[in-house]
Amino acid sequence: MINKNQFEIFKSKVDVLLKHYNAGNYAHVLKETERMNKRYPQNSFLFNLSGSCLQKIGKLEDSKKFFNFAIKIENNNLAAINNLGNSHKLLYEFDEAEKCFKKVLNKDPKHIQSIINLGSLNYELNKLEEAIELFNRALELDNNLILAHYNAGLTHQSLGNIDKAKFHYNKILNMNPKM
Repeated sequence: MINKNQFEIFKSKVDVLLKHYNAGNYAHVLKETERMNKRYPQNSFLFNLSGSCLQKIGKLEDSKKFFNFAIKIENNNLAAINNLGNSHKLLYEFDEAEKCFKKVLNKDPKHIQSIINLGSLNYELNKLEEAIELFNRALELDNNLILAHYNAGLTHQSLGNIDKAKFHYNKILNMNPKM
């Protein structure tokens, strides 16, 4: 167990790591999380962050190992389960990806990222009606999700529903007129 001072130090290190991650400095984050993983070996967040960096640089098999380790530490790490699903999807392991996204949604039916990810997977598998249902579900939770509107528009366009596609594309333009 760490004391309050140790926690504050850990938190400030994580905040810096997240800034580097968001800036695309994945190699730096990997180096630092490797060091921190040794000091905090039961912290699933750090292993998930390492896996996310590996995923971003295309080391998908390695990323799966880190996500699985994060899940082993914390069974209900929904972010790690969702990220594992993304690695499976990127490796064309669609059945495994679907299992991951559905596992998250069984635990948290309002997990927006998994809803969108499962919708995108269904789109790729040409399950367009199921994809639309999932994008609409995400938009019911938050109508300002640009990615959900974009994916819904793309799916409607694929189905030949041009007016519905235009609706979603216009929503995006109204939210972000500079696009």
